[in-house]
Amino acid sequence: NLQVVAGAKQPPGCVASVNKKTWESVRRVVAGRVINCYSTKDMILALMYRVKNLTTTIFEPPVGIRSVKVPGVENYDVSHVVESHGEYSVAVQEILHLVGYNQPCNVC
Repeated sequence: NLQVVAGAKQPPGCVASVNKKTWESVRRVVAGRVINCYSTKDMILALMYRVKNLTTTIFEPPVGIRSVKVPGVENYDVSHVVESHGEYSVAVQEILHLVGYNQPCNVC
């Protein structure tokens, strides 16, 4: 999971849940883009999150394996770039390019 969020309480790459209220709060306080990159193939993240959060995982899966359905959150499926959790570190450049990080924004 790669979150490129300026001013967010969670640093980039932090594991978070798909809790809608939490993401709505983030969207309200962040002036810039809120970006969620996820890989549906990241089974390591899915397993480790479920082991760590046994009581909440049924209702709130980790955000790094699925999109966040909150207006104003940009979702990018990077499954074609990241097939396992360890591949994020080598795919950062490609992911940042994909999301248009540090590029001029015509619709901002």
